[in-house]
Amino acid sequence: MIPAFAKNSAGLQSVCFQKLLCAIIRGETPSWSPSAGTEDQADFLEACLLHGVTPLIYKQLSRTSAREDWPTGIRAALESVAIRQVSLQLLLERELISALESLAERGVQALILKGTALAYTHYPFLGLRPRNDTDLLIHPKDISLTEKVLAELGFKRLHMVSGRFIMHQCMYAKEDGHGIPHVYDIHWKISNPLLFADILSYNELASRAIPLHALGEHARALDPAHALLLACVHRVAHHQNSDCLIWLYDIHLLVSQMKPEEHEAFAKLAIDKRLRTICAAGLRLAQHRFSTPLPVDLMETLQEDNNPLLGEATASFLKPYQQRIDVLLSDLRTLARWRDKLQLLKEHVFPPADYILNHYPTASRAMLPGLYVHRALQGACKFWNREAVKS
Repeated sequence: MIPAFAKNSAGLQSVCFQKLLCAIIRGETPSWSPSAGTEDQADFLEACLLHGVTPLIYKQLSRTSAREDWPTGIRAALESVAIRQVSLQLLLERELISALESLAERGVQALILKGTALAYTHYPFLGLRPRNDTDLLIHPKDISLTEKVLAELGFKRLHMVSGRFIMHQCMYAKEDGHGIPHVYDIHWKISNPLLFADILSYNELASRAIPLHALGEHARALDPAHALLLACVHRVAHHQNSDCLIWLYDIHLLVSQMKPEEHEAFAKLAIDKRLRTICAAGLRLAQHRFSTPLPVDLMETLQEDNNPLLGEATASFLKPYQQRIDVLLSDLRTLARWRDKLQLLKEHVFPPADYILNHYPTASRAMLPGLYVHRALQGACKFWNREAVKS
């Protein structure tokens, strides 16, 4: 799922605000420009939101002597969001513990991925790592059972495109008594683009998973090497080499807190999985933004190949201005059999009828042929646009 803070690509490209946000997160003490007006304050707060770093900015500014030089409106807005995040995360935590226990009781061991796991393993305070949903990886055999358990807990499956090749996840949501939405993104493969989908299996990740005691006895997260590999892959495979700061800060924290043997394990994974170029790109970008200390031997290992673009198909996802058609062509190249290629195309053109009817809520089932044609025409345009891929 594309986070709310990553939807506005124009905001993400504001170089001026990016530099300011990075300086604050690095612990520097930049002052607010006296010439900046009210509109600039609103733009700054929007940039914090778009990059998912509002709580981090509040924390860092609160620790600097320059905080009194910043406008009262900005400080108050940052504080309000930070406080709300802590309250929100406490409510999400309670629900997640209950869901993990219910799944475990039925024999489903879910692995907690991405931001939710890192919020507990690498961020010092609850609420510093915003996220709109909780990503869970389950064994493919447990898909039906997981859906049944979540339904019993009051979750409803959201309408998404589905199929054997086009989608390897589904989403469930419910609203609690406080009006707080709880959204679980259930994965049975780590990625939708087929080039990345089977790079890390559930069994491989589960075999080295680590306990996450803060979320109960059944909570498991990825070990540091796998977590860093996934962080490097996710921003490229699903978000077109995004420079969204919260994802880069995840990478910064992961590599900064790893032990030498974990660096070695990560490098071996990157090489074995043919992800060396993507991983090196993520680490370099994190270093550029946050002065991340990168071990020389690690970077040398990742950069040994003189021309990795010729050897790693995954590196094609680093191409600027990636379009959906590029992902589709990559998926088609990944599939070996023509039968599977045709099935993938069918899943793109003819998604389930329930999905179509949900997309056109005022339409009737009798209108389905026309709705498929209308969607196909709309989709043809989108495939040539530079848009993030659903994750």
